[in-house]
Amino acid sequence: MFTRLTGSTPRVRLAALAAGLWIIGAGSVLADATALEAALKKLGLEKAGDYYLVAGDADARTKIEEARRAYKLARVAEQKKASTASVQDYQNYLKQLNAEIAQYKNEINAVNRQINAAPRGRRGFSNSMVAEARAELTAYRNQLQFEMNQVSQTVAQLKNHPVTPQEKQRAEAEAKDMRDTFEKAVKDAREAVDATVKKYEELASNAEVKKALEQLGAGLKMKPKLGPSRGFATQVKVLEKFEHEIKSPSPVAAAKRKRAGATKSLKSAKSATSPAESEFTKP
Repeated sequence: MFTRLTGSTPRVRLAALAAGLWIIGAGSVLADATALEAALKKLGLEKAGDYYLVAGDADARTKIEEARRAYKLARVAEQKKASTASVQDYQNYLKQLNAEIAQYKNEINAVNRQINAAPRGRRGFSNSMVAEARAELTAYRNQLQFEMNQVSQTVAQLKNHPVTPQEKQRAEAEAKDMRDTFEKAVKDAREAVDATVKKYEELASNAEVKKALEQLGAGLKMKPKLGPSRGFATQVKVLEKFEHEIKSPSPVAAAKRKRAGATKSLKSAKSATSPAESEFTKP
């Protein structure tokens, strides 16, 4: 490992000795980091970029995405059920679905622009944060593509099979099944989130974890952190929205009540204002 010192000048011998000591020191630091990461791994933590995450973190986010997909399918099924009421409802439903497809395409294009704008170096992405963000965007784009395909299939089915009493019955049964699937997905996601949050709370108060993270971050600009992962809180907010949605009889019914409430408020505002003063009477 060491350069031979015999026959060399004092300056060369000193440089060689310093290099040897640096190698020993670097090896010691690497060994310490490996030991610390092994200790964190025993506690159920895995390194992901500059975060240390529990296994349940990814599982909870996956389950929330499953609930999101189930919500979309339940809404489509509920709208399909509503479209069987009359010919006019059927036509309106087709227009609504085509408008949703256009929105999906716009959002997918926007996500693609974000993915392509990710800064790159000669050897790939500029850092692990960029790589992680790009992976999340790619997964989101794939999810959008899946949902758009589902809506497109619904449009194709409706065009090929005009509404009949049998179709109406099938639509009602499908709406119920999709609603049940959605509610179960939300329940499973909530259980996963609660278990993950509880685990992080326990680890946050663990002295061994605190010490290991401090030692691993010594001298580093980007300090390692205990999870949850980036985006976890945002995903939980999505879950809370779904939990609120379950309190409604159906996604479509909730939207109808919202519109009805807005209409009622508008009528109240009109009645409370004289025709001469009303903004709605101005040309």
